[in-house]
Amino acid sequence: MSVKFHLPEGRDTDIVAINQPVFIVRTPQEFLEFMHLRVRDPATGQPDIAGLMAFVAARPESQVAAQILLNAPPIASFFRAPYYAIHAFRWVAADKTERFVRYRWAPSLGEETLSIEDAGARSADYLREDLLVRLSAAPASFSLHVQIASGEDDPADPTTIWPDDRETVHVGDLTVTRPVADQQAVESMIFDPMRMCPGIKPSKDPILAARARAYLVSADRRNATER
Repeated sequence: MSVKFHLPEGRDTDIVAINQPVFIVRTPQEFLEFMHLRVRDPATGQPDIAGLMAFVAARPESQVAAQILLNAPPIASFFRAPYYAIHAFRWVAADKTERFVRYRWAPSLGEETLSIEDAGARSADYLREDLLVRLSAAPASFSLHVQIASGEDDPADPTTIWPDDRETVHVGDLTVTRPVADQQAVESMIFDPMRMCPGIKPSKDPILAARARAYLVSADRRNATER
């Protein structure tokens, strides 16, 4: 779930979030290795399962995300799933005090998942179909919360879950009213978590730092195929 805020003077700031609360690795180099292992063999149609298992086994920090990915049930609706920005950001107050926070979007309709059997009985595009049906009837909304780090939490490590007892603050709301009229225009946009407004700064998370260049390459390739 990517959200772009249009700010004064033509500036933007973005929040990019996924359905899992943690990332699989700590560094861009490890992520590239992980993605290479996921490439399907043309002969078998399968990724390197043994290599993936060895990769995760060698990295205790990767095992939380791996378990979540393997065991997460299918979501019932885009509007009934939580979204986590996974990285920490440094919020700077007017008096220059600073706190590290993580963003989370909570659906106002509540969370709902499906069994594997129920999801398999639906069409391959059931999530988009559900989105269009829901928006034809009424808007859908999310609340934005920030979880505030304590001194025990590492803001540079996206593989760790911060405990539930950390202070959480409701900081805003988002309402989705309709599908966009020009989907192609949205596809050509870049949603970049490193695009921040004054008062928000990045943590030293190397995965976060690498995303800006990766998104530029992705957008360039995507737009080149459209021309």
